[in-house]
Amino acid sequence: MLSILTDVWGNASSQHAVGQQAKGTLAAARATIARALGCKPAELIFASGATEANHLAVCGLHAAAPEGRHRGVFSAIEHAAHLKLARALAARSVAVDYIAVRPDVTLDLDSAAGLIGPDVAVVSLMAAHNETGVLMPVAEVRDLVHSAGARTALRDALERGLRCALPAVHVFSAQAPRLPGTSYLRFGELPAEVVLQRLELLGVAASSGSAGGSEPSHVLTAMGVPRDEARAAVRLSLSEITTAQDIEYVLAHLPPLLRPLLEEAAHPA
Repeated sequence: MLSILTDVWGNASSQHAVGQQAKGTLAAARATIARALGCKPAELIFASGATEANHLAVCGLHAAAPEGRHRGVFSAIEHAAHLKLARALAARSVAVDYIAVRPDVTLDLDSAAGLIGPDVAVVSLMAAHNETGVLMPVAEVRDLVHSAGARTALRDALERGLRCALPAVHVFSAQAPRLPGTSYLRFGELPAEVVLQRLELLGVAASSGSAGGSEPSHVLTAMGVPRDEARAAVRLSLSEITTAQDIEYVLAHLPPLLRPLLEEAAHPA
């Protein structure tokens, strides 16, 4: 920081040489942090400190919550700066509830389960308590949040709808813990390129599970998946901009395109 403050002091928005030097330094720092976090540089926002960053995250998620989700849930032992945000939200008529803790400062999961429901927009829970060092049950609370229909619910709705419309659909690793935005599946044994062509007609971008050409994915091969099934693998990816309307669109238009092909494959002439 000393070298930056001494030598790269220009305004990164300015066009002069010192400003452009600062812009380049900032871009390099953003790229380095993005690589470490596994995100895009454009998704990073530099804040003045932890309080601003935490507030930005909670307020951003609350503002982006779908209709019907408005309540905020905080643990009762969040950092004092974060509890100030909770009180500020309550003062703006946002419903706010607090998850109780036990005498040893561990989170009361029964309290959490009673508070986390389908009207919740955001749940705030620190990973470790800053005063006592007690670890918080983030994974368990995450599961409660997901069961209440939080993000990625979209992936589950997509998979559930496709399996209902097309019984031949198989989801790989369906019972394993997965990223909320990734659905890896096959439509019977229809070659992936056939499915991808239909998706392209619908304006939907997707990827094949294969490494290229006719070779199946080495991952599926290692899983013991038969060659024809592995060559049928398609990966659908969801992101923060995916909406329920996007899922409904795919469910309304993709099954009618694939159903005749699946029926023909099941009952060849």
